[in-house]
Amino acid sequence: MSLLGIDIGTTGCKVVAFDNEGQPVYAASAEYPLLFPRAGWIELDPELVWRKIVRCIREVASKTKHDPVSALAVSAQGEAFIPVDEKGDALYNSIVTFDSRAATYQDFWRSNVGAQKIFRITGIPLSAMATLLKIQWLMDNKPAIARKTKKYLCFQDYFAMKIGLQPAIDYSLAARMMAFDITTYSWSNLMLKKASLEPDQLAKPVPSGTVIGNISSSAARTLGLPKGTLVVAGGHDQPCGALGAG
Repeated sequence: MSLLGIDIGTTGCKVVAFDNEGQPVYAASAEYPLLFPRAGWIELDPELVWRKIVRCIREVASKTKHDPVSALAVSAQGEAFIPVDEKGDALYNSIVTFDSRAATYQDFWRSNVGAQKIFRITGIPLSAMATLLKIQWLMDNKPAIARKTKKYLCFQDYFAMKIGLQPAIDYSLAARMMAFDITTYSWSNLMLKKASLEPDQLAKPVPSGTVIGNISSSAARTLGLPKGTLVVAGGHDQPCGALGAG
């Protein structure tokens, strides 16, 4: 049985099957364009990203039928998020890491929590890159979309939802949102309250390596993978890359 690694990056995705010794068996990749609707705004079309991922997984799955995939995990870009409705459909393009539209919200956090306290709670500096500030921007500037939003998901947990699972996000990716308490390994009540968010509007945080379920039968057909393939929590692509580099 082979293992499938899926990397959802900012400008492209990669899918690699590995044998039980960790050696690559087959790989596929695809690119997708960044969108620049306005100066300082940088977005991705999450449905296009999903279609590219599906194409790559199907290609790899077709080449590994002699050694079928038994489990998969996702590494994903940090900070980018997708608002989804109760059906799991994306309601807006994903606002990615270096989008600067939420810069003005830094003053709110300095005044209401303080940069040092934010760092002690979340482990990251106050920055417009953080997912929480981007979500605030959407809530304030796209209220009709915010009212329809069931969850705000990063690409790792968005993938889990698309294959029929309850969204789960590993600690390393959750920690990029500026909403995760790195001392309690849970969403920070303080940070969420200040942003007018509830914990159930985000994915469930779990340790990397946690089995979060099996792909649904319909997802197995869509992806060309064996029914019941295990889905395991992966990680933020930067620490995953560091681990892979030794």
